[in-house]
Amino acid sequence: MKKNSACTPEALLSPPRISVQRCRELLGKECKLTDQEVESLRDDLYGFADIAITIFLEKKKKEKIQTQAEKSPSTEI
Repeated sequence: MKKNSACTPEALLSPPRISVQRCRELLGKECKLTDQEVESLRDDLYGFADIAITIFLEKKKKEKIQTQAEKSPSTEI
C-alpha cells in the first residue's frame, strides 16, 4: 500500500514546490537556463519568499502587541 506523502511531517514542513516545467512556462520560451539553473532560481525565490513572510508576520505581531499595550489601562499610580 502506497503511503500518502501529503500527510507526512516533511510534507507539512516543506509544501510541494512548483515544477521546473511550470517555472519554464512562467519564464517564457526565450529563457535559456538549464534545468539545474531553473531549480536553483526557484529554490532561491522560495527562500526569499520565506524570509519576506517571516519578517511580515513578525512586524504584524509587534504591531498587535503595541496596539494591545496602548489599549490596556495603565497600572501606574
